Amino acid sequence: MNQLNYFEGILPKSPEYPKDKEIEIDGVKKLSPEDKKEWEKDVESFDCEENRKQVKKRYSEIRKEFKRTKGNIWHHLGDFCKVSEVIDRNGSWVKTSIYDW
Repeated sequence: MNQLNYFEGILPKSPEYPKDKEIEIDGVKKLSPEDKKEWEKDVESFDCEENRKQVKKRYSEIRKEFKRTKGNIWHHLGDFCKVSEVIDRNGSWVKTSIYDW
């Protein structure tokens, strides 16, 4: 899945330049004065700080999945492991295989 498509509609977006509304004026592609005024109004009313907070909040809500399937891992779940599965200990940390974790 394309990551950009995944975030579409999830993250708040800043106002995009309406390139599809451009018209040719004096040999140069520009927005019509009405469209330009509307776009500038959207840009002026956009709150960058609020958007940054919303993006940060949304990223924290996205579930992060563990990708490793082989090897060893350090974790704090030693109370739930059999003693024979523990490879090493360091304080409250225990090292087990990912399979046993």
